[in-house]
Amino acid sequence: MASAKKIKFLENKSRGNSLSLLHRRKDHESSPTLLKLWGSLPPKPYCDRLVSIYFKYFERTMRVLHRPTFMRQYERLWHNNESEIGSSSSIIAQLTSLMTRAYLLDNATNANEHEAHTLYLKETAINYVEAWLDELGRKQRTELSTLQVEILVLFSSSVRKPETLWRSSGALVRSAMTIGLHWDPANIKSISLYQKEMRKRLWATVLEIDLQASMMGGMPLIAPDLDNYNPVPTNLNDEDFDESSTKIPASRPLSDLTDTVYQVYLATSLPQRFEALSLVQRSTPDANEAIEIGRKVEKCLVSKPSILSLHRSQLMPGDRGDLLHRVLLDLYLRRPLFCLYKPLLYNDQGNPEATKEVWLHCIDSSLAILAYQDFYNPPILKEAADGPSSEQDFYYYTCKTDTLWAALMICQRIKQICQHPEQQMHAHHEQALVATVQNTIRSLIARMGRKGSDLKDIIFLSLVLKWVQLPDSCPERTYELHLTATRTMAACVDQLLQYELRSNHYRHRQDEYTEPLPRIRTSATPMSHITINSNPITPGLALNPSLPERRATPNISEEAEQWLSDFPGLAAEFTNFQAELYNGNDAFNSGVAQDWEYFWQ
Repeated sequence: MASAKKIKFLENKSRGNSLSLLHRRKDHESSPTLLKLWGSLPPKPYCDRLVSIYFKYFERTMRVLHRPTFMRQYERLWHNNESEIGSSSSIIAQLTSLMTRAYLLDNATNANEHEAHTLYLKETAINYVEAWLDELGRKQRTELSTLQVEILVLFSSSVRKPETLWRSSGALVRSAMTIGLHWDPANIKSISLYQKEMRKRLWATVLEIDLQASMMGGMPLIAPDLDNYNPVPTNLNDEDFDESSTKIPASRPLSDLTDTVYQVYLATSLPQRFEALSLVQRSTPDANEAIEIGRKVEKCLVSKPSILSLHRSQLMPGDRGDLLHRVLLDLYLRRPLFCLYKPLLYNDQGNPEATKEVWLHCIDSSLAILAYQDFYNPPILKEAADGPSSEQDFYYYTCKTDTLWAALMICQRIKQICQHPEQQMHAHHEQALVATVQNTIRSLIARMGRKGSDLKDIIFLSLVLKWVQLPDSCPERTYELHLTATRTMAACVDQLLQYELRSNHYRHRQDEYTEPLPRIRTSATPMSHITINSNPITPGLALNPSLPERRATPNISEEAEQWLSDFPGLAAEFTNFQAELYNGNDAFNSGVAQDWEYFWQ
């Protein structure tokens, strides 16, 4: 040993101590990036508000932080000076990461006061946290607190291309396995009861992330099979245990609404949902086996405790965060059903009864997903019709893709009913299905101008709904589709103008408003062709009284320019406005070109 120590000493000397300094720097927590994170933290009152928002709206379906432990470290952080922040490196990274989610749900009226901090959280903060992770030494990389930061970073970066999200979730699974989270903590004697419980929570969260990312990307699961160990956390509140606990209380029944009950119920259904996704990854899934597994997932759906249901009579009006996680719990249980059943619908199974059952489950789930929107309408939010809240923004931020796919699934069913009327089910009448999709389109139009709204989604869904209702032999098929697109765009223009005038009334109120001149028609289109049909696509919000009444006509660009001239401020901006035209092949704004011919096979 003495000789080995001498050799090591002389090796380090011969290298000019560079290796020793490198390791020392990696183990030294006060890195330049950590100092940037510390120096960039917003004032404590603003951080306090975002921390409160975070724990109100998150930490239920996917548990990451133990609130009492985090809050103790958080309060201690503000008493540290710069020389002491090395001991608080993880809490600084955790705080920064969670605030990059929480600010999305901040409805503060004095938004301008914190504009610089919001810009930091939106653009720079996560880059700093990722740089901090890259600087960590090997020992700190294997700590639970570091994995917590990695999970929070992935949540904050989740709006990405599905394949990128899948790669990131795979890296997260490997990080968790490096720490040994895939081992049953009951068999690990050298860790505390607090660590054992947190390991179960974190592994259940990592598995859920892997499952959801694999479904969204259409890729295989990275996590190992759950045959040997399926992590089901103890159904407890965070206050029921801490780092000093020598005994963990008994798990509460699922009828008790605890901090963890959402995750506990999701974790109990992980084996069934993993089995469903694993079957889908086979080239030709067996229909009978798929239906059998689907019934297991359906049983998880119908067996939910009443405290987790979405019935309005059972919702707690004061806890909007609780509503969000009831929606997410329901959605996470339904997604595997779509993955499992879609291949069966697009390939003839030669089993009419099985196909009928699959369609029934798919449409039931589609209708349930589209019904989520009802909980986020302004009247339900108890807000003015002209002020949709950040809750609504976050709902669509999280669930818009599921909403679109559910609407498209219903459109596919409408198309099938039109071609084969004898297959219509009493529970899913064609007119009711059409009305449901129309309501979704109206909801999306009403959000024009808000975060996450996209004209392409609305135009595409409107055209699909019209297309599936038209018989193949319709002589005016092209004209009807063109007229639908025109009406939809006109409704979007109306909604955007209302939003613009509400948002920037201080600027346009200075415009001298005069009664608009009578419109001079230059189109030869007969008036009978521009009458809105019995189910018009109109904005969901009340029209602004200052806007002149306007009818949707096929020459939308001419009408829009003429109408904008009624507002000189807007007209001047419109004249100078330049933008790239929309890419019709990228309907969901995901950067992925869609092959619509293949899609509708």
